[in-house]
Amino acid sequence: MRKPVLSLICFIGIVTGVFVFVFILGSFPEEEVRGQDGVINLEELDLNTKVARSTSWNHYPRQLLKPEEIEKGKTGEVKGNYGTFAMTIQLPDTKSYIIEFNSVEFATIVYMDGKKVEEVGKVSTRESEYKAGRKYCYYVMEEGTREVDITLQYANFRSERSDVPIILVGLPELMFRQQAHKDFLRFTILAVYLAGFILFSGLYLFNSRNKESKYFALICLLLAVREFFIQEQFIFMIRPDTSLDTIFMIQFVFIGLLVFLLFAFITSLFPGIIQKKWGRRFNIATWSFIILSVITMGRISTLVTALYLLIGVVMITFLFIRMLGMVRSLLPSQLVSTMGLTLLYVSLFNDMLHHMQVPIGFVGRVGLLQRTMILFVFLQMTALFLQSMEVERQLSETREKEAALAAKNETLQQVDRQRVQFLSGISHELKTPLTILSNYAQLTKEYAKGKTEPDEYTEHKMLLITSEAERMAVMVDQVLDIARIEEGRMNYEWRKTDVIALIREMVDVYYPVLNKNHNKMEMNFHEPVPQIIADEKRLKQVLINLINNAVRFTKNGKVSISVYQQGKEIVIAIKDTGVGMTEEQIKTIFQRYTTSKDANDKRTGTGLGLYIVYSIVQAHNGRIEVESEVGKGSTFTIYLPKEGNGSGKEAGAIN
Repeated sequence: MRKPVLSLICFIGIVTGVFVFVFILGSFPEEEVRGQDGVINLEELDLNTKVARSTSWNHYPRQLLKPEEIEKGKTGEVKGNYGTFAMTIQLPDTKSYIIEFNSVEFATIVYMDGKKVEEVGKVSTRESEYKAGRKYCYYVMEEGTREVDITLQYANFRSERSDVPIILVGLPELMFRQQAHKDFLRFTILAVYLAGFILFSGLYLFNSRNKESKYFALICLLLAVREFFIQEQFIFMIRPDTSLDTIFMIQFVFIGLLVFLLFAFITSLFPGIIQKKWGRRFNIATWSFIILSVITMGRISTLVTALYLLIGVVMITFLFIRMLGMVRSLLPSQLVSTMGLTLLYVSLFNDMLHHMQVPIGFVGRVGLLQRTMILFVFLQMTALFLQSMEVERQLSETREKEAALAAKNETLQQVDRQRVQFLSGISHELKTPLTILSNYAQLTKEYAKGKTEPDEYTEHKMLLITSEAERMAVMVDQVLDIARIEEGRMNYEWRKTDVIALIREMVDVYYPVLNKNHNKMEMNFHEPVPQIIADEKRLKQVLINLINNAVRFTKNGKVSISVYQQGKEIVIAIKDTGVGMTEEQIKTIFQRYTTSKDANDKRTGTGLGLYIVYSIVQAHNGRIEVESEVGKGSTFTIYLPKEGNGSGKEAGAIN
């Protein structure tokens, strides 16, 4: 826990340092100067260390006055679509100074000391003759100049409110440093956007299910394009005759796309925060706004803009309330993202009002989006850092759990190996006395037969001893086979086998011993049946298991064995008229330790026989099917491939 906290503190310290350097320590020293009656006196100001900044113009609304007509004009604050600004600047000494100002929105004629020096757009009192334009103006004053008269004629038919031009006066070296500062700030912002785009694009490529990374990468790319390519200075540098209508259209399209991507980012960051139908409606409204901006070339009516702003405000308020309701369940990274999104939306709609020149109180007076976007990107990077810390913590916990599970698994495997070894050993130990017991029982039986007067009682008991010894031997063999199957060392010796001869021999030897419920045996052989490649011992084991089950679960009934050829397979069917099975029993019949009650309503057997049967049949590349009905009996059908037709084994091979 300590390491992530220290890492987070270091990261926040770096981010704070960048902000302090770029926005506070990197800010250029300017001093606001107030004038009187349009006269700005800079004689007492130290312009060696700072730049003078002023907006103290004389304003002549609805009057296009030339410098010589200024005295006849009437000043005022009345709004209008055209007018004149005038200012006189008194410089402190005989040094050379630079005067810089932005042209008034949206067409301007500049006069310096009575001479026309610049025309931006076309100024007119008629909207039909008016042509919008905008430009930053730079003028170098000759050494010895102590006073400068500046007159600006302007026209603005987009709205009746025109921004007052900001004028800057300073020494060339300071003005160049100020411009360098602006360029540094601009390229720093561009670098942050590009870094965000590269970082989150990489995250999306690494995990394509992370949709929020994709949308945030697109947001950073859109902001980088806007910062570098669709700034007014860049557009005017590429195409000086570009109209402001085109610029406004581009700006509104940008805002619409940004709103669309931000909405997609929020809905992917907080899934389920809004119903899909309302999300679709908001996206339709956003794309309608974008299309309308293109069609009208940015001349969207105030009513349409207000309607879209109202929809946006309602949607944002709703989302913000939903996010506040989720605060307790949000991760730290989501909380940081929520802070950034709140700031961004406020700045976005502030700038929309600013560009439309429809401020509401103090909102919309000044553009805030540029610096807020930087803060937003840094906050999202902080959120990403917190998210990575959370992922690292989860991965660490997962690794610890995996290690614990691996240790438990190893312990279980060790216990299982010990169990298998124990079963294998005890089975061998049990099989030896059973073999001796069976042999002596058979010898005693033969001895009793040799007497002149056979003892039927002794002969019957010897038969029971032999039968039970054989049954116990089968059970021990099953335990041994389970151990071999689990250890993967079940060996098979493949040779040509006559299935019919094998069944006849097995029935003659084992059926009298196994048949305790007085069942009839019926054999149906559809000869000729070709030989197959099989392990004779294992195949006999399969048949003994199935016949033993048939006679155990049938009483005073019939057991039949059929063998015939079907296509490329040899079919062995063992049918009985016993108790049968339910559908649920059939589903688990070939699983280990599955037992059922026999014809005498006793639960007998180890539950391993059919599991071993299934494994042996699979080893022969065959299959086994079961049909059964309760009270009517069961049929087990084995399908084995003929020689050279699917077994893939060669006679004499052992595996």
